[in-house]
Amino acid sequence: MNYPYLYESNITNAAKVDVNTVISDILPLFESHLAQNFDTIFRLKNNIKKNFNALVIIGMGGAINSPALLLGLGKNSSFKIHTLDTPDPLKNELIKNVLALKETAFLVISSSGSTIESLTIAQYWIQEILHQNLLPHNHFYFILGNNKISPLQKLAALHNCQILPHINFSGRFAIFSNITVLPAVLVDLDVKGLFNGACAAINDLKHKRDFSIMAKSAFDVLYLKHNNMLNHVLIAYDSLLTDFLNWKCQIIAESLGKDGHGITPIQNSAPQCQHSYFQLYIDGPKDKFFTFFVVDKHIKDQEIQPTNHTLAKVIETQSSVSYNFFKENCLPVRKIQIKCLNEYTLGFLTMHTILETAIIAKHLKIDLFNQPGVERIKAALQAHLT
Repeated sequence: MNYPYLYESNITNAAKVDVNTVISDILPLFESHLAQNFDTIFRLKNNIKKNFNALVIIGMGGAINSPALLLGLGKNSSFKIHTLDTPDPLKNELIKNVLALKETAFLVISSSGSTIESLTIAQYWIQEILHQNLLPHNHFYFILGNNKISPLQKLAALHNCQILPHINFSGRFAIFSNITVLPAVLVDLDVKGLFNGACAAINDLKHKRDFSIMAKSAFDVLYLKHNNMLNHVLIAYDSLLTDFLNWKCQIIAESLGKDGHGITPIQNSAPQCQHSYFQLYIDGPKDKFFTFFVVDKHIKDQEIQPTNHTLAKVIETQSSVSYNFFKENCLPVRKIQIKCLNEYTLGFLTMHTILETAIIAKHLKIDLFNQPGVERIKAALQAHLT
C-alpha cells in the first residue's frame, strides 16, 4: 500500500495483541458509515449556499471536534464557518459582532439531544434571530439523536426547524457522518477523498492485520502503557493539524479513560513548545511518550532573503533535529511524517486513530464507545439547572 504518511518509532519491544476481534466487531460499524448515502446533505448544501454566506456550528465535544478537524483545509472558501462550544457571553458576543444574521445559518448538533450547553447556546441564538424579525425555521438546522422527547428535539419542533438524524454512535466517532459531511461540502472540501482515505486504513488492517500501520502503532502504545508511560504528548509541526489533535485527544481521553485505565493526551504546537515544554520533557520525569506530526509538503511557503531558506524549511529542520534529539536521549518517541496534508490523508489518519484506540481498548477489555464519567457529570449539571 502507498501510505499517505510514514510511521516510525524507537520503541523496539512493542507488545503483540490480537487484532481479530477489532476486525470482526469494530470494522463493520465504520464500514457501514462509509457506505452511507448523502444525497440529502448535498441538496441541503445547495439550499444553504443559495441563502446564506456563513454557518455557525453549535455543539460540544465530538459535535465540534469532528467537523473542525477537516475545516482548516477550507479556510480560503468564501463561505465562512464558525464553531461555538461554550455559553461564554464574550465568545458569543464576539461571534455576533462578525455575523450578518440575515445571511447566517445555524447547525445544532447533539447525539443525546439534551446537552445543556448546546441547548443554552441554541436558545440564545434563536432569541437573537427573533429580535431581528427573522424566522428560526429559515435559519436553524439540527442534527440530533432519535430521542423524540429530548429538549433539543422539542426546541427544533417548536420552531418547525429541519432535523437530520445523528448516527447511533458516540459523537467523537461520528466523523464519517453528516455532522462532518455537511460543513465540509459547504466549503467545497473533497468528502470522497476523506472517505477513501478511511477505507484505505480499514483495508490495511483487514489485509495486513498485525503488520498494519495501526496495529504497529497500537502495539507501541500498549508496550509503553504496560511500562507506566501514561502521558502521551502529541506535537504538531503544522498549524492545520491543531484541530485534528483536538479531536485525537478527545478520542484517547474519552475512549480509554475508564475502569482505572487511561492515557493522558497532552497537545503541543511546535515550534512554540520547544521554548517551554521541552525543558520538562528532556530533564523532567520520564513518564511520557511522544508522537511528532510533521508535514513534507506545506500548502503555502515563502522564501526568506538573503538566506535562501523558506519558512517551511525552518519548521522541517526544527522537527527533524528535535525528533533525533529525543531518540538520542532515549525518550520514547514516534513520528508520523505526512507526505501531503489533504482530505485523503486526514481520512486515513482519523481512521488510523480510531482503529489504534480500538485495538488498545479491546486488549484492556474496556468499552470503546461509552463515557460513563461524562454522563454522570452531565446528569449532575442537569439537576442543578432544571
